[in-house]
Amino acid sequence: MSSTWDFLQHSSDLRGKVALVTGVNNACGVPSAACTEAGWEPNIAISHVGHFTLNNLLLPLLKSTTCTSDADVRIVVVSSVAQSSMLPANYVPNFAGPDALKNPIPYRPWAHRWLSPLFIRLDVTAYGVTKLANALYAQELQRHLSDDVQLNAEDALSSRSIIVTAVHPGTVRTPGMAEVFQPWILGLASHFAVTPTEGAQNLLFAATANEVRSQPEKFAGRFLLPIGQVAPLHPSAKDPALGAGLWENTQREVNTYLKQHGLDELLPW
Repeated sequence: MSSTWDFLQHSSDLRGKVALVTGVNNACGVPSAACTEAGWEPNIAISHVGHFTLNNLLLPLLKSTTCTSDADVRIVVVSSVAQSSMLPANYVPNFAGPDALKNPIPYRPWAHRWLSPLFIRLDVTAYGVTKLANALYAQELQRHLSDDVQLNAEDALSSRSIIVTAVHPGTVRTPGMAEVFQPWILGLASHFAVTPTEGAQNLLFAATANEVRSQPEKFAGRFLLPIGQVAPLHPSAKDPALGAGLWENTQREVNTYLKQHGLDELLPW
């Protein structure tokens, strides 16, 4: 966290000199790791808290870019279909509780404890919960950024609006698959996986497609399957308190961490 902060402390010096058009939030799963120094669950810390802090500190640069001519500023959060496919329909992560970052996983379904390890080396529950956090964060970030700019058909091409989306890249055939799948099924999983080029297509759609800018009422804050297909989130996401709680708890925890380390608090959104 401190190294990220040190790097981004200089972002204010770049305003007026550099334009940041697209921010892509992408982080991998953690096969096995202890909690962070702050006591946060490692997957949530790496894939959610890091992005939350990064985007906050880059926000002045992103907003200054929206004032340039023909600006089209976007933030793309890499999530996964695992946010719905890996979690039971009635599963509710602990995002609204005060210990959301430390204990986001209320329980692990029996299938995740006994069956999933036969095929997958990752903590399936933690991965699904984290990817849901990514998608909810994209949704909440869009809501906060849209407070000043109403995203509607009349204002669809407004350069002042930052469009946020969450995307599923697909199961991508990379060396990292060996960290995800058990050796006996790795070959089969690789056969059905997409190439890195194919895996980048949905992300590139979210980052560059003209229709995303021209139809913000369709795409802004939404979760996209390849390529550019708007898809629903896990049923628990229907409760607005879940996303709002995740946002509030993350902001409070990060500010507490920064204060303890003699760093400035997060910027106002």
